[in-house]
Amino acid sequence: MIKLNPRINHDLTMHFAELYHKGSTYIPTFKLLQWFQKDGGRLTPAFFKREIFERWNEYLEVDNPEEDFPLAVLNVLSDHSVKKPEGYTIFQTKFLFIHPDSNYLNEIEEDDDE
Repeated sequence: MIKLNPRINHDLTMHFAELYHKGSTYIPTFKLLQWFQKDGGRLTPAFFKREIFERWNEYLEVDNPEEDFPLAVLNVLSDHSVKKPEGYTIFQTKFLFIHPDSNYLNEIEEDDDE
């Protein structure tokens, strides 16, 4: 992990607090590039695992953060024609519910009505 100055470490801690309490946080690309001195402009999945997820594990101070608080990253694009993300949404996958079948959601609502 790259050593960060205290101001940047504080900003990142604030994002982790938001992530812990809300379940997600948005970090603009320019902040990550500046914080971690990524002049080339490439933020890969390995970067997130090595820099962000490791710091998240330190922030939580739990025995098994991958099992208790698993994270994932979504690229946020400013337009469908733009390939570089304007930012990243980091979220806890444990509380994520996505079901591809829309009929399944209708069945759940009908069951709730009864």
